[in-house]
Amino acid sequence: MVMGSTPRHFFMARAVAASGRLKGIIVEERGWRAPVAPACTPQRTPALFERHFKARAAAEVRFFGTEPDTSLAGLVVARILREEMNGPRSWDIIDRMKPDLLLSYGIGKLTPETLAHARGHRWNVHGGLVPFYKGAGPHFWPHYLLEPQMCGVTLHELTDAIDGGAVVHQTVGALTRGDGVNEFSSRTTAGFAPELTEVLVRTFDGRLKPPQPQKTTGRLWRSVDFRPQHLRWVYEVHENRVVDRYLDGEFRGREPRTVRQF
Repeated sequence: MVMGSTPRHFFMARAVAASGRLKGIIVEERGWRAPVAPACTPQRTPALFERHFKARAAAEVRFFGTEPDTSLAGLVVARILREEMNGPRSWDIIDRMKPDLLLSYGIGKLTPETLAHARGHRWNVHGGLVPFYKGAGPHFWPHYLLEPQMCGVTLHELTDAIDGGAVVHQTVGALTRGDGVNEFSSRTTAGFAPELTEVLVRTFDGRLKPPQPQKTTGRLWRSVDFRPQHLRWVYEVHENRVVDRYLDGEFRGREPRTVRQF
């Protein structure tokens, strides 16, 4: 498994370990720092920016804990800087471990050269419902567009296209009254974990259904698409109650169509 270094990544790694198939973990180190609103942010918006990211941190603690899981420490074979991930060090590890399945979660894009070192399945966990929400902010944008029912998690094949590979399995979040954007995002991610365990068990006992190619191009959201002013729509206009208002019938729209193994 190749993954990020935060508690949510170790939370997902425990789900992989529960399948009995986890051989080792490569952790990508990013040098995390707290988000800061751009200097040009209009007056009143910086307070929303701070509120949003403080709430995100609190939701992470609530659902995933405060520290990386030390129970998996023995499986961490390397910690590699993000800019060095697609290089000889990771290639050597993959060559030596010969994984039947290379799984990535929460890291930068793996290049075709890196993927070529993995001979078996090559999959990624994406915290969004593809093809509609590829790329960055895949749980924020459904709230902004008033369709929280489109928050989900996707397990898909790794290709050169960002979040564009055939879909192995998907889940949608359990809409829960009282959840703000960050609480629902963490709840959705946490809810995917036990299903990932079952997908892996079925993969290795021969019950895996063929992954399904994505039928539309959907949309690839970029980090630069987000501006702090977007928060005013979620927090001021809708009082961070998008989920509640959807459950109350104020919003109507498309229903998610997911690819499922079971």
